[in-house]
Amino acid sequence: MTSASNNSSFRGQWIAFFILGTINNLAYVVVLSAGQSLADRFDAAKYLGLITWANVGLGFVARAINTWFLTNTSYLSRILFNCLVYTVGLLGVSFAPSFTLCISAIVVLGCASSFGESVLLGFCKQFDSDLVAGWSSGTGLAGVMGTVMYLVMSIKLTDSQIFLILCACVPIYFSAFWYLHRQENLAFNALSGSVNIDNTSTQSATRALADGDDSELIHQTGNLHTEDAVPLLHQQDLDAESESAGKKSSVWMESKAAMKRVSFLAIQLMLVYWFEYLVSTGCAHSANSDCASQKNAADCGKFSDVCTFVFEDNNPGKCEFKTGSVNLWVKAHSYQILSFCYQAGVLISRSSLQWFKIRRVEILTVLQGLNLALWLAQDELRFLSIWVQFPLMVFVGLLGGASYVNTFYILLNQAGVSEYQKELGINVTALFINFGIVAAASTNLVLYATVLKNTV
Repeated sequence: MTSASNNSSFRGQWIAFFILGTINNLAYVVVLSAGQSLADRFDAAKYLGLITWANVGLGFVARAINTWFLTNTSYLSRILFNCLVYTVGLLGVSFAPSFTLCISAIVVLGCASSFGESVLLGFCKQFDSDLVAGWSSGTGLAGVMGTVMYLVMSIKLTDSQIFLILCACVPIYFSAFWYLHRQENLAFNALSGSVNIDNTSTQSATRALADGDDSELIHQTGNLHTEDAVPLLHQQDLDAESESAGKKSSVWMESKAAMKRVSFLAIQLMLVYWFEYLVSTGCAHSANSDCASQKNAADCGKFSDVCTFVFEDNNPGKCEFKTGSVNLWVKAHSYQILSFCYQAGVLISRSSLQWFKIRRVEILTVLQGLNLALWLAQDELRFLSIWVQFPLMVFVGLLGGASYVNTFYILLNQAGVSEYQKELGINVTALFINFGIVAAASTNLVLYATVLKNTV
């Protein structure tokens, strides 16, 4: 195959992974963006937190099912199943007659997103490891695209119509996977044709490799160059050993081995998600004055620079943001703008793998921990200008996205690890993402019900 065709194939595969990453996370982001509106639709504003929990709470179950029960199921079957689940979730949110059923549909959508991510990250190992950048860039775009798309579409459309329109993404999602599935089969057939070793010569080549006789190995492998043949046979040995070991040992033993191998990276990714979700959801909400949360004129008066209390006939009145300047508008919409800044940072860093790679991901964890300390201080002291907060929130997104893409790139490039163990390690690490998000939601509830309750 020529260099040009190789480049063309890589570009096509990168675009397909990019589309998969975008659509896989799109509904998840739109649910978060529509959370307030969905709650209001069923007069359930006080249960808004349930929407976030439903979106992520059972994702670890979906990942666990893929990791420990479906490893012998083809990727095609798993993606077909996920397309069905994705569609059911979207239709459920569109037509739910009650808040309970809407929450149930959001659980289904959240599980589809987590399951799809777990399956497709494992699928990445079938291709060039640099293609994980395509997937990561797509998931980053989903954050920005989902937020902006909902804001624009909600001007003219209802939530039911928006989620119904999203169903059109499912055939595109499957088509992108089908393209990669065909590419995988073509690559396998090409490799099989170029090797062209019969059973006898294969055994001879394997014995030659064991005896250290490279000349015999080259003779038996025909068209393969030495640098192609040796890794191939090593990989076949690793896969055979893994399959044999799997028959002799339990899945639990395999999982323990994978957990031990990836535990450091998995914990780093979990901590980064914990810190960044606490900052981007909890801290961002309390970083600036929220006029709507002030219950009376006295409390509203404490923020007279941005808030005004409006008295109404036959109504106790309410505290609202002042209008009349760009600065006031920015402060009134600070949470939405901070959310956009965070998603923009994630998109940029998840697309950075082609320019630079970071091996010491623990440095990103430490920096994100310092970010969290800074934003907690902002919630309590309110010492940062709104215009300073925006680039700081971009930095939060940059660290989170960089940790994600570099962690999975490292996992895909582990040396001396069988394909089965590699996929198991990727799936175990992905489980820790959900642990981090759930931990952030729990910490958020505790912090703002106790030590930071006066900042809300």
